[in-house]
Formats: sequence, structure tokens, C-alpha cells
Amino acid sequence: MKDKTTCNRNARRTRALVEGAFLELMKHEEIFRILFSKNGDIDFIYKLATTMGDGLYKGWSSYYGDQIPKEMEMYVSYVAFGMIGMLLKNLQLNAEWPPEKMGHLAGEVTNWLDEGLCGSDKKTKHEVK
Repeated sequence: MKDKTTCNRNARRTRALVEGAFLELMKHEEIFRILFSKNGDIDFIYKLATTMGDGLYKGWSSYYGDQIPKEMEMYVSYVAFGMIGMLLKNLQLNAEWPPEKMGHLAGEVTNWLDEGLCGSDKKTKHEVK
């Protein structure tokens, strides 16, 4: 288990990471509107999720050195697709939410998840029987 100071520092870094991602994504709002439209490219969503996931994995795995949690890939996938969902919803709302607000909300969610990855005294089972 990581110490509380390290966990808090990582949580702040995570929030900055996702806020920065939304700032970059919204710079290309018009392109996303086209690619996500009825006549757009559905494969683009998976390409974007892969690109975002690679960046998130690189950033988050650096917090753990050689002790990367085995759940990291699932965590990254969950967050990447969640961020894409937020982006899509915001486009439907005519970009009502500024990137900073989306990043803050996503940062709050990822902080909850960071706490789980950071470790706890409770043991959980991830096996499906």
C-alpha cells in the first residue's frame, strides 16, 4: 500500500492529466462533431480511446514503478471511454460545459478510482467463478 501523501500527490497529478486532456479535446470540437456524426467514422471512437488509453496508462503507470497494479488496464479503459462519453454528451449539449468543468468532474471520478489502485487494507476478489 502506498502512503497517503503519495496517493494525494498522484490524485492531483491525475486531475491535471484529465483536465488537460479535455482542454485539448475541445480545441477540436468541430472535427469531433463531424467524426461522431451519423455519417462520421465509428472506428474513430476506438482509435481515440486507444490513443487516450495509451497516454493515461503511461502517466498512471509511472506512479507505480515496477509494481503496476494488474487492474491498471481495466482502469484505463474505463476512464478513456468515460471521458469520450462526457465529450459526446457535451457536444450534444452544444458544448455547454467548459473543458475545465468536464476535467474537474472526470478528475473527481478518477480520484475515487486512484484510491482503489493505491491500495487499501481490504482485500477484494476480482475472480469470476
